[in-house]
Amino acid sequence: MMTQYPTLELLCHPHRLGQSAGIVTGATAARGKWIVFSDGDGQNDPRYIPKMFAQLAQPPRKQQHNQQQKLMLVNCVRVKRKSSWLKKAYSFCANWIRRSVLHDDCTDSGCGLKLINREVFLAIPHFRGMHRFIPVLVTLYGFERTEIEIVDRERFSGCSKYTNTYRALFGIFNLFGVYWLSKRLIIPTTTETVKKDSSPQKDSNKNNREPGGFSS
Repeated sequence: MMTQYPTLELLCHPHRLGQSAGIVTGATAARGKWIVFSDGDGQNDPRYIPKMFAQLAQPPRKQQHNQQQKLMLVNCVRVKRKSSWLKKAYSFCANWIRRSVLHDDCTDSGCGLKLINREVFLAIPHFRGMHRFIPVLVTLYGFERTEIEIVDRERFSGCSKYTNTYRALFGIFNLFGVYWLSKRLIIPTTTETVKKDSSPQKDSNKNNREPGGFSS
């Protein structure tokens, strides 16, 4: 594939660090404005990527402070999943608990196929297991997200590195960490500036500044 696409780069860790570390490494090395995350086992169909980009042109679901929020994440929802009934039952319970604790309306946070603004992704907290909480982290930072449905495929290669017990224990640990963050997170915004020997003036960049301090 690297022969066919010379711009591709292969990045390797010195030892196995997990999925979250992998996507952070890839996003850090990327140069584009938008990045796509996908599992490497073939279950995520790349043919949905153009549809994900098409969602960026759609109007946002919400408005905040009379300004349209910028759509920064397109999350995919797996339908017709090929996983075992036990794994699907675990996923259903995990999503229900996450939505109840974090008041998050994301349907399927565990789907690996995501389109996200690179600057926003690099700004949200990075920790082991954070790939399961990307949608809620994007929302906490004041940005809009949307979802599209995708048909899940059979695994082409590899095998899952997680057991359901590991997912449950580690997921609960991270869940309460994100809950703590949601209660303590501070994202200050500037409404006006005051210069010496002058009266207060409205910040000229106010209308160009997004939640979280990003400029459009």
